[in-house]
Amino acid sequence: MSPLTLHDSAALRQSKQDRIADLAADVTAAAIRPGPSIDIYAVHTRPAILRRLAALLAEYLPQGVDRLVATDSDACLVTAVALHSGVPFALAGTESGDSIVFHGDLYPSERLALVETVPSRWRESIIGELQAVHNELAVVGTAIHTGPRTPRRGGVDNRCVYRLSEDGLEPFQEDQ
Repeated sequence: MSPLTLHDSAALRQSKQDRIADLAADVTAAAIRPGPSIDIYAVHTRPAILRRLAALLAEYLPQGVDRLVATDSDACLVTAVALHSGVPFALAGTESGDSIVFHGDLYPSERLALVETVPSRWRESIIGELQAVHNELAVVGTAIHTGPRTPRRGGVDNRCVYRLSEDGLEPFQEDQ
């Protein structure tokens, strides 16, 4: 049996709650720093963490999402989610200061999902740009929410896997 098959069969036997708890322990050990803060590069450079985080985020994608979008700093995560889900992606970067530039195909009729490791400082600008060209933004998938609860904006649901609080990393609860 190949290692990939072993990994997949173990994941099938484990409940989603257990997968979330195990991954939280691994992310905490690898990437949570005093404060608390998170080293996103420690998440992005560990394939075992990245693969499992991508699988959880892919589960949060609503049916009919045509394309994923992420900032260029989340290229590793969105690539992993795309490989797991089969959904293509585009990247949002900044050039000349504050203007958002998209790299990759984006069509006005597409239903999109924004994917991020932690909430980006460019999040609101990206959402605004996407909605300005009539793309339907179905969901914002955030791996690790830092800070106060982000309200729904323009019908966009924010789905998070974890929340980083003063107590450390914990599964995100909808009422937080």
